[in-house]
Amino acid sequence: MRNTIAIIIVLVSLVSFSCQNEVDKFVPREFIAPGDYKDVLEIIQNLDEQHTIKAEDGGVVSLKNSTITIVPNAFIRNGQIVTGNVKIKTVEILAHSDIVRYDVATVNESDELLEAQGVWRIEAYQNDEKLSLRAIPDAIVVHTFSDQPKTADGYVLEDDGAVRYWSKNNSSVVNGSISTIYKGVVLDTTGYRISVQALSWIGIHQLSDPSSFSNLCLDLLDSNTPENSIGFLCYDAIRSCQRLAISNTLDCGMTTVMSINTAKIIVLAHKGDLGGQNHIEAEVDLVNLSQSNVEVSMTPQLISEATLLDVVDGF
Repeated sequence: MRNTIAIIIVLVSLVSFSCQNEVDKFVPREFIAPGDYKDVLEIIQNLDEQHTIKAEDGGVVSLKNSTITIVPNAFIRNGQIVTGNVKIKTVEILAHSDIVRYDVATVNESDELLEAQGVWRIEAYQNDEKLSLRAIPDAIVVHTFSDQPKTADGYVLEDDGAVRYWSKNNSSVVNGSISTIYKGVVLDTTGYRISVQALSWIGIHQLSDPSSFSNLCLDLLDSNTPENSIGFLCYDAIRSCQRLAISNTLDCGMTTVMSINTAKIIVLAHKGDLGGQNHIEAEVDLVNLSQSNVEVSMTPQLISEATLLDVVDGF
């Protein structure tokens, strides 16, 4: 019986090894275009909303967990005030999967981990031309909703060109109960009030203070490169995700992460175009980060665009 078990184990090992070698026979030159993970992100970035207001009147845009108040004559084009219909395009980040979709990892320029309290992208267009925001106080104000007041201790101010982190001492952020009157309508919320200074990504992030760290080694196939693959680690207990290092020249990509009992990893890849179809791969895994050194081996599998959306939705 023991010999039988041993034979089965050997056979399973050989099959697993053979399968991995087959997957790793990926040859980039066989594809029409080289892989680029940004092509995967374009497929899953489906949270955009559109709202139309008259620029001279302003308006209030209601989202799932926030409102955006726009004053009259808030937009300019080539230095001139814009009138007429304006399309307000928004994205509201509410979950780990949203952070992954739009690649807005919650770390600052020093790679310190941040916890997202609210993240938005706000843009304005007229006749498909992007508009700018006038330099006036409170041209656009975002109000967040929450059940309980939050403390602003530990907030930092950073601007990496993609996401703006507001300071607890910045006058544009107010914490606690807020009541704003706009055109006779009272907007009450417990949360944050953010005065937007530019049409781009904005956010409220709390600086995390982990007591210990782990070194995570992410081992992928040689065909998963930093150009065609992207990976995120998201923490179960908080709304925080960080990008994972991906390497096909070293044994693994090494990332310093927060020591915590459980987290989840997602790896997405786009390895080019073959026969008019995208070669898309994805895999999700759970990981325990309580050890000082953690090694995770993943082999993202070939999937369809529809399955890709399901994988991200469920992350």
